[in-house]
Amino acid sequence: MAEEAQPVYSSGGGSLASSSSHSSEGGSWVAWFCSIQGHEFFCEVPSEWIEDGFNLYGLRQEVGQLYDRALDLILDRRRTPESASTTSSPIAEQDLMLASFVLYGLIHARYIVCSAGLEAMLRKYTMAEFGWCPRYFCQRQPVVPLGLSDRLRQEVVKIYCPRCRQVYDPPVMPGQAAVDGAYFGTTFPHLLFMTYEVLLPEPTESNLVFVPRIFGFRVHRSSPLVAQAEQPSHRGSASIATPPASRQPPVPPAEERSEAYQTQAQPPGSATRPPAWTDHGRRLRLTRTG
Repeated sequence: MAEEAQPVYSSGGGSLASSSSHSSEGGSWVAWFCSIQGHEFFCEVPSEWIEDGFNLYGLRQEVGQLYDRALDLILDRRRTPESASTTSSPIAEQDLMLASFVLYGLIHARYIVCSAGLEAMLRKYTMAEFGWCPRYFCQRQPVVPLGLSDRLRQEVVKIYCPRCRQVYDPPVMPGQAAVDGAYFGTTFPHLLFMTYEVLLPEPTESNLVFVPRIFGFRVHRSSPLVAQAEQPSHRGSASIATPPASRQPPVPPAEERSEAYQTQAQPPGSATRPPAWTDHGRRLRLTRTG
């Protein structure tokens, strides 16, 4: 059962309180949004891409009644006096800003899986702006953001390491608001490395695992410490036995063949055929066909 996701934006984060100052400081709303502490994973979506109605199809149902006002705020469109009066109260202003955060996050999830968005996120990945893998044996491998669900308010954003193929929690500063994983989606990391296969690092070697020691001596393999360390690294994966090089079962000694062949009764008039050996587990059983 998945753990309950944290709120997308907490009131203690301080991001909503400072939202009204971005217009006075200059610059676009998108640039201000991406500059908020904790939003380092986001890239700036061009206004031309947002203005294309085809790219926003179906998002109105996710945002609700404040969709049009939130879209105007993202695109830095001037509001009429009538619309400004309806959002003059602090509560209405906070609801509008939260709706614009959700709308931009959903737009962002769609943008980063198109060609232009992949290039924008690629530049951030090559500069290690998403951080590094916390696993020691990955040797500071850059990571990419990942969402465990495409639905809102299910999981917070995670980081994915392309070397060890594992998912981790990103470092969060005290008081920093959580970011919804749906703003990045489940597709982006894998599509990125399928598009730019040259950037996909070699997987971690199987022998690069931590060896537990007690007073300098390696812990025996029968210990639960070693058994747990040797489990498959991917959750839900199972080890597959390597098939033998030849499908022919081993032939038993001649004495066993002759003795087992003589114990089987030959029906009258049946043609004599050579016995066929079959392997069932660890025992070899002689069966005769014909």
